[in-house]
Amino acid sequence: MNFPHTCICWVFRSLIGLFKLWSCGPYGRKIDFKIILLNICYHKKLALRVESSPPAYGGVISIEAEKTVSLTCLLESSSLVDRELQWFRNGAQIHLQEWNRLNQSSLCLNPVSQDDDGVTFKCQLNSNAAANASVQLEVFCVDNITIEEGGKISLACDIYANPQVTVTWKQNDKALDLASGGYELFHNTWESRLSISKVQREIHEGQYSCVVTSPKFGIRTKIFSLTVEGLFYRNLISFKLCYSYNRL
Repeated sequence: MNFPHTCICWVFRSLIGLFKLWSCGPYGRKIDFKIILLNICYHKKLALRVESSPPAYGGVISIEAEKTVSLTCLLESSSLVDRELQWFRNGAQIHLQEWNRLNQSSLCLNPVSQDDDGVTFKCQLNSNAAANASVQLEVFCVDNITIEEGGKISLACDIYANPQVTVTWKQNDKALDLASGGYELFHNTWESRLSISKVQREIHEGQYSCVVTSPKFGIRTKIFSLTVEGLFYRNLISFKLCYSYNRL
């Protein structure tokens, strides 16, 4: 007969009472029995979570190259004994100091690089690999661009992938208004290109994002920081995505 988990726990608690009565002697063993039985009872409730700065969204931390990421693995459930934690980077175990293993463990990535793009960091219990939590890094680089007012410029990001991806352009984290801003958008199999035929400081200066969403690889973002100054005509300039560890 199969008993529900709560029923089994009730039986264990009853046994704890019996052990208290039967083991009251010079060896003081009742505490050991209580710890063993309670941990059997609560074993299924042990769970981990990873907190991060900057925060993760959908299990993904999006961060600019050369910035810092901090990760903290926490044991959500209470336990009467210390639990040893382990960290893995793409399956390879990370060496931790002894003081950084029990019940809570932290990692600091300073700085992150393009080699960290697409990397998964997983925390798990040493005694139970099924109890784990993980996050993935999305590392992007920023192209800093300066152009004379009145010039012409084109921003491009590589989008070749199989299956095909969807592309969204943003200015200062808001959906780009192509009609009012004098933008031209061009897509083909290989790239998405945003062009401005006559750059104006009041309209066009700011941060541009090329957000590529893939059903297989997730979200990848390319950032352009555009500074407009003076008056000068410049030929078409195309800025490609910088090298990515897990590029599309």
